[in-house]
Amino acid sequence: MSASRVKWVVIAALIAGLIGVRPVVASAGAEPGASSPEAGKNEAPKDKKAEAPKTDGPPAGGGGPPPAKVRVDAVRLEPVERWREVTGELRAVRQTTVAAEQTGRVASIRVDAGDRVDEGQQLAQQDDALAKIEVERAKATLATKIASVAEREADLDKARRNFRLISNAFSQNSATESERDDASTNVAAAEARLSEAQAAVAVARAELDQAQTQLRKMTIVAPFMGTVVRKFTETGQWLGEGSPIVEIVQIDQIDAYLDVPEIVLKRLGALAGGSKIGPSGELTPGQQIEVIVRVSALPEDQRERRAMVAGIIPSGDPLSRLFPVRVRMDNRDGLLRPGMSVVGLVPTGEREEALTVSRDAVMRSETGSFVYMNAGGVAGVAPVIVRYPFNNRLVVQSPVLRAGMEVVVEGNERLFPTQPLMILPSGGAPESGGEKPASPAEPTAAK
Repeated sequence: MSASRVKWVVIAALIAGLIGVRPVVASAGAEPGASSPEAGKNEAPKDKKAEAPKTDGPPAGGGGPPPAKVRVDAVRLEPVERWREVTGELRAVRQTTVAAEQTGRVASIRVDAGDRVDEGQQLAQQDDALAKIEVERAKATLATKIASVAEREADLDKARRNFRLISNAFSQNSATESERDDASTNVAAAEARLSEAQAAVAVARAELDQAQTQLRKMTIVAPFMGTVVRKFTETGQWLGEGSPIVEIVQIDQIDAYLDVPEIVLKRLGALAGGSKIGPSGELTPGQQIEVIVRVSALPEDQRERRAMVAGIIPSGDPLSRLFPVRVRMDNRDGLLRPGMSVVGLVPTGEREEALTVSRDAVMRSETGSFVYMNAGGVAGVAPVIVRYPFNNRLVVQSPVLRAGMEVVVEGNERLFPTQPLMILPSGGAPESGGEKPASPAEPTAAK
């Protein structure tokens, strides 16, 4: 083994020890160009979860581990827009206390704290015996009024017939003018009594609607889909009008309130197209301002979420000069809860030069994120801190990486430190003879 390769093997082993990965030192007799027909068959999926590095020694009868077929990509130093970390918390989009609208005894309660409910689902039932009686009384009253209308219509028809007969008799001088006038008055009176009966029917219908509404209100339902977080009453308890029954929060969506400095707020306004922000901080339709929200309470592979700004609150804290920015996030998986603390990444408009790597290069372990690099023809481990995404790459910090170094982007799922590398062409499937062992030369650093 050449002195250069020995040096990089030692460096890779030291780095692996720093991040808690157990290295396997290659045997001095291993040939870096030896290939294995089974090596490197798996393509690297996006956002890969690192498998436990292999701790087995060289295969039986061999002089060392076989080289791994991989594809690599260069670490870049490029100008990016700086994103700033801000703190915040999660709040429910909607939260309400469902109260009784009628006075009465609780006949049953159908939910408990922690239950998920759909819009319109029954939560509780009050004793509705009297309300049902009132509905039946209103129905009977309405039927009586409708019958009265029929009677008044018959009276009106009779009065009109009499008026026609007397009018014909008057035209033939068989009836006096007074008789004709009396008949006309009887028609007008019948019409008035009919109108009164019809109005009484309308009143009876309104009373029936009121009685039915009061009956429906004895059944308490959920105003929207959510989760019951608190129950205030039990079966048998007497409730007055407005007495609380349960508290519900909506969870299919949730808002993150981020405290953003005023200088960053200007950048968000610029991204919003310079349009005016409404009195309540709402943005005009069609505007898209994307931010990143990290929830430390979630598993590492589910912590980071992208979401759109839903509103900018125009009133800030006069002491800290921080302004709340509301970010609406989907929460159909139910993992997010009101009250959780979050960290948001928002664009600042400032430019900086930073190291970027391919998204496929970043692996994760119990000790944090890392990448495999080409350390002189063998796999070396470089710990990284992912700061924020940039196009289809990630902006990272690392004490080891430098611009120009090669990091593994395909075939890194089964790599282990110090394993020899066989670098494949970057585009498409390799042709015959297109594979070559990685050069043991030192990796290129930024000039």
